[in-house]
Amino acid sequence: MASPNIPDPLRDRLLRQSRRVRLVRISFALTIAAALVVSFGVALFQGVAPSVRATELVLVKGGEKPQGLVLDQTYDPSTVRGEIEGSFRLAWLRDGEVVPGATFRGVAGGVTLAGENRAIVVFESHFIEFDTSGTPKDSGWPKTVRQQNLGINDTDASPTVAMFDGKPWLCWLAGQEARLRPLDNPDVQSALLQGELRKGALMRMISAEGYLWLIIMEKHTGALKLLWFKPRLDEVLPQPGDGVKEEGNVVANIEGLHSSDITKDARGFALTMFKGQPVVMVARREKDKQADTWELWRLKSDGWGRETLPEFPSNALLIAMSDASLSAVDDTLAVVYSDGRTAHMALGKLENGALVFGEPTTLGLGDARGLGPMLIWVGVMLGLFMLLAGQGLWLLLNRSQELDKTLAAVLSDKSPKAAPLPKSETMLHATLLARAIALLVDLGVTSPAVIMLKSVYGYEWTQAYGFLLPVGIVTEVPVLLATLQASVVTLSILTLYAMVCELLWGRTFGKALLHLRVVDSEGEQPGAWQIVVRNFVRVFEIAHWAVFLIPALLMMMGGKQQRLGDMLGRTYVIVEVVPEDQADDLEI
Repeated sequence: MASPNIPDPLRDRLLRQSRRVRLVRISFALTIAAALVVSFGVALFQGVAPSVRATELVLVKGGEKPQGLVLDQTYDPSTVRGEIEGSFRLAWLRDGEVVPGATFRGVAGGVTLAGENRAIVVFESHFIEFDTSGTPKDSGWPKTVRQQNLGINDTDASPTVAMFDGKPWLCWLAGQEARLRPLDNPDVQSALLQGELRKGALMRMISAEGYLWLIIMEKHTGALKLLWFKPRLDEVLPQPGDGVKEEGNVVANIEGLHSSDITKDARGFALTMFKGQPVVMVARREKDKQADTWELWRLKSDGWGRETLPEFPSNALLIAMSDASLSAVDDTLAVVYSDGRTAHMALGKLENGALVFGEPTTLGLGDARGLGPMLIWVGVMLGLFMLLAGQGLWLLLNRSQELDKTLAAVLSDKSPKAAPLPKSETMLHATLLARAIALLVDLGVTSPAVIMLKSVYGYEWTQAYGFLLPVGIVTEVPVLLATLQASVVTLSILTLYAMVCELLWGRTFGKALLHLRVVDSEGEQPGAWQIVVRNFVRVFEIAHWAVFLIPALLMMMGGKQQRLGDMLGRTYVIVEVVPEDQADDLEI
């Protein structure tokens, strides 16, 4: 029966508007669910971020066409795990054709030939020696001969290995010092090569011309230093009655140290020796540019001289991730350039005192994963977020809690003598946005306690407030556990603070700023058990940003803006009535 107080056309219009609101609310919830499914799908299956290729070539003698060993590294900068992972493979370059072998997981730092049919690949904390006999087409090529730790626990050590006098030598960054020791003798006293280096410097060592050559790049200044030396391992003579000769300290005779202004502001580098002269390839990035510019320099008798590089084809979208390597044998210099997706090689020779390169060729290693999957994912997420924004704006402009209550009373066709609505139906419930702002304010209030406990539990800021950051859903177990433990400390402090404040005053400091209060179904102060339940459940509701979307979805779908803790504790967060003499803009 239609209400006698409003005309039928107006009633029909209001009913249609009410149905529209319900439809938009349902679609709003479905869009949030779709965004969650897409995010979790990306986290589980990975494969959206572009992988980046870096290729290193070590030329060897033999044949008219170039021969050598290739280290093909593919980086997977995961958008979910928040860290760089990758895989690598060795390949032989035979008569200009590249034949790759099996793929291994790991991020390799470099490769060096350790004799006939032997290659050493070095990593942050260990190295692997491979048997490269046979061909990559053989099953199980290359074979692993040994895998051993370097005895280094610093992720910024930048270890590099080179052969000298038939023995592999390891150089690494120990604090602010570049140190040297035999790779197979971790217990000897290492030699100091260079001091006063800043943490994070990058190094590359090669063997040529009867010396070990080391190039060091300071990450902060981009300055390069080149030094060469001859290492030796002193021997301790046997003591009378001992009869055992022991190895003692490492001694490195530094023959020269060279630095130049042309090597400042470097972002990447490669080093080789060509016809007795150091050749360095340097990457720089000019201001207001997104791509690196590579330059080739050769140290001549009269100083550094710049050489002309070949015209490498490049991927314009991935050029900022480019990499290069140099290698030389006899009268041939090879430049390998990776534009982030594909590796190219150019061969150069000296003509009239200048380097002249032939046409670049593409190494047959295939392409790394491009931007296609990531662009599709970004497009889908952008479309979902735009749809969410449009739906939220429509709901904001077309419906308010006061209008909901008025329409419910008008359209319910209740007589004036009908039973009054429950108290919880007449209260003005706080919105999700208002409660989120109050939560952020309360986190700021409790931050001094989090600072004090930081030294006790040893967590980082990104871990202590990890539940606020939209980072990985799936990550390594140790990292995930450390983040959750630190987040629990922060949320426990917040919970204790909120319990005390709500027991005493019915609100926290953040809620007081926004004129919010916690009440029961009758609009009165909740009981102690209710306050304990609602705050205890919140620890689990916001332990991770992805989990927090569940209570947020419950609040948006429910008319009383209750999260799970409110439902279990039978509490509500309401907006207190603002006196008429106060400004209207204080109302939420």
